[in-house]
Amino acid sequence: MLLSNQNNFLPLDRSQINSIATIGPMANHFEPGNYFGTPANPVNPLQGVRNRLPAGVQVLYAKGCEINAACNPADLAEAISTARQSEVVILYLGTNNQVEAEGRDRIQLGLPGGQEQLLEAVSQANPRTAVVLMNGGPLSVRWARDNVAAILEAYYAGEEGGNAIADVLFGDVNPGAKLPYTVYESASQLPPQTEYDISRGFTYMYFQGQPVFPFGHGLSYTGFEYGRLHLHPRQVPTTGQVSVRIQVRNVGPRAGSEVVQLYAHQEATNVPVPIKKLVGFKKIDLQPGERRTVRFDLSAEQLAIYDEALHEFAVEPGAFQLMVGSSSEDIRASARLVVSP
Repeated sequence: MLLSNQNNFLPLDRSQINSIATIGPMANHFEPGNYFGTPANPVNPLQGVRNRLPAGVQVLYAKGCEINAACNPADLAEAISTARQSEVVILYLGTNNQVEAEGRDRIQLGLPGGQEQLLEAVSQANPRTAVVLMNGGPLSVRWARDNVAAILEAYYAGEEGGNAIADVLFGDVNPGAKLPYTVYESASQLPPQTEYDISRGFTYMYFQGQPVFPFGHGLSYTGFEYGRLHLHPRQVPTTGQVSVRIQVRNVGPRAGSEVVQLYAHQEATNVPVPIKKLVGFKKIDLQPGERRTVRFDLSAEQLAIYDEALHEFAVEPGAFQLMVGSSSEDIRASARLVVSP
């Protein structure tokens, strides 16, 4: 998934590149993650870049640092020198099973070891730097979000991961994935492991702060325009159903996919309710200029909240805001629904 892309830095035009640097502890490394078979021919990120570039393009490599150790000054200096020699830098950062795995939890959300130092040094040496994150869990990369040209989230990408990442970097594939969680700034914004009540300010449903990246976030190499939100009917009983419709148009230069997300918020209630709650989503593929009407059939039961006195979910009559957007924080249209007794 494409997390940031300043001034449309990505995709890279391979016909305009004479030299490219692949830097970082994940660049020349295959990380299988947890629960994996034996790969027959794993492709790491460095190999993927070489596989997708024409002959004659210089591909430089520097490790920069280990995954979970402080930067060696000589390795850091080599990475900085390599970045300065290249027209473009792809910086591969992330985690491995020694950092996070089942039974091994991280105590912080930042990049492990000296990777943050490597990130800042390389991107300052060459501002034409894109970061690829390869990790098992969320990474808080606020400095990268605010300072590097682009960030691509690849997780543990599997046997063909190197080729798949390169396909996105060079525009052979248009990314369209969305974050399934909130990326917080630090572990201080997370609840202790013994706290199960998310209404105390946790997850996208109750979090009041500003995340590094919100739930449902993910960019594309094209753009999508949302029309007005239509509800029919605008008032339903607690056992009723409403048709939610919105038109989405691809206003960019290339085909792409968009995940249209439907959220709900109850305006007034006697118990804590989410700021917004995902109640539906649909992924659509659109050619440039193509329009499509996206329809959700929403039952009032999907708006139920848990009644602690009754020990069951119940629909409380009242007014609801229905919101449609490209992420939980990128709401494009809204309308009011009334649920009657």
